[in-house]
Amino acid sequence: MIRHTILFKTKPSATKQTLEQAFAHFIALKNKLPGIVNFVGGECDFHERSVNKAFTHVFFIDFENESALDTFFHDPVTHPAKDEIVNLAEGGYDGLIGFNLKT
Repeated sequence: MIRHTILFKTKPSATKQTLEQAFAHFIALKNKLPGIVNFVGGECDFHERSVNKAFTHVFFIDFENESALDTFFHDPVTHPAKDEIVNLAEGGYDGLIGFNLKT
């Protein structure tokens, strides 16, 4: 399994309604692509002693294998939902941090 994690800070101009809609579209990709085991995300809730609060939101996407992750990165069906997230992120693509945990 591969857990793909995406961290980002939303633009101050992003409304709650816009965020909820974009997140729903993004999480709905689970039903459009094979190999996604789990897909969750939302607002970060930092511990009161946390020093770095640079991110406001996170997504965790669990993939069965490398092939499923590759499909997520390249299948055109994902582009509109991913573009919504990028457009809400402060700094666009440069404001996103993504990484994989392979188990």
